[in-house]
Amino acid sequence: MRGKSISCFCLHFKKCYSIIRKKLYRNSRERRKIMYNKVLALLQEEYPEIDFTSSDELVDEGILDSLTLTGIIAALSMEFDIEIPYDEIIEENFNSVEAMAEMVERLQA
Repeated sequence: MRGKSISCFCLHFKKCYSIIRKKLYRNSRERRKIMYNKVLALLQEEYPEIDFTSSDELVDEGILDSLTLTGIIAALSMEFDIEIPYDEIIEENFNSVEAMAEMVERLQA
C-alpha cells in the first residue's frame, strides 16, 4: 500500500514540476521579450539613424563604432541603473539588441 502512495506522489510531483517549469519558461521568455523591446526603444530613440534590427553583428560589421558604443554604454547604464564593468564591454555583448538585452538582465540580477 505504501509503495502505491509513493508512486502516486511521484506522478503528481512530476506533473506539478512540469507545469511549473513551463510557466517559468514562458515567464522567462516574456521577460526577455520585454527587455528586448525596452533596449530597442532606447537605442532607436538615441540613435534613430541606425537600424538596430538589420544585423546580429552590429560591431563586427562596423555599424556601431567606438563613439556610438560609448554612448550606448552610457545610455544603458543610465536607463537601467546598472554599471557595466570593463570585462562586459566586449563585441559579443553589443553585436545585437538581443545580446545587449541579455547583458542588461544579467547585470540587473
